[in-house]
Amino acid sequence: MNRKKHPALFFVLTAFLVVVCRCGPDPFDPRGTSAISLQDGSSLGTCKSMQEFTGTTNNPDEQPAGVDSVESRLVWDCTLTCPDGSQVVFQADGSQSAPSHFNDPYLQAGDTTSFLSQYCSPEAMVVATSTEEPVATATATSTPEEQVIVIPQPNILILQPVLAGSVTACDIGLGYINLPLADPMPDLTGKELEVIINGYKVNCTIAGSQNQVLSCSLPPDRTFPLNIGTTVDSVQVDSFSFSGATCTNTVPTKEKDPNDPDTPVPPAPTSTPVDCIADPYNPACP
Repeated sequence: MNRKKHPALFFVLTAFLVVVCRCGPDPFDPRGTSAISLQDGSSLGTCKSMQEFTGTTNNPDEQPAGVDSVESRLVWDCTLTCPDGSQVVFQADGSQSAPSHFNDPYLQAGDTTSFLSQYCSPEAMVVATSTEEPVATATATSTPEEQVIVIPQPNILILQPVLAGSVTACDIGLGYINLPLADPMPDLTGKELEVIINGYKVNCTIAGSQNQVLSCSLPPDRTFPLNIGTTVDSVQVDSFSFSGATCTNTVPTKEKDPNDPDTPVPPAPTSTPVDCIADPYNPACP
């Protein structure tokens, strides 16, 4: 054959025969199957390692056919799940310790949408929505504007005040203090009332022409301001302080000692002074 006259035929007869074979997953590859994972640990798909063998021969007419050389490389068959739930299959380079797309800058940056859009169609990038109609329930729902949050209240007993929170008369020397009752006056029938001044429980009596005043003894501790409070059946009701600015200090009269001739004779007993501020309706008041 004249090679100079037929150059095209010469190149056809000397063409290489290429044989490609793929096997996998590679049982000897420790990488096996890898997941396409995000930084939060969620998976977008998986990749399986495949071993691809390529054989070439310079004499395809040889019988039996022989292979002159064989080359192999590792590839990855990847299956990716798109936002609409469909899956797309693609091949990734396996020359690295993991599929090459694992180093994709979008995937490394956590930009899932940009990463998926490289493989999924625009239609597959739309998140599938449920076409099922919601089932009506017996429980009624309300809009955010209509929602009412009910906070359970503690079991607190609120009682009507006993005292008016003021003092109409006070005498340190005689040791008493007058505390007007609240208006309207509370019904204390069958209840245990205690008056506490500076931490001491004191004795009190109801006074006034209309029983509208509590006349109480002063406690041993008469440090001002006085802290005055009341309890009804052990439940605190009133609490206020009194500066003592209006208190008087009457010196009590001593009784005559029959064995002491120098002891002055006490004056004739007089009636208890009337507190006209707290008891304006008393007949003794002008």
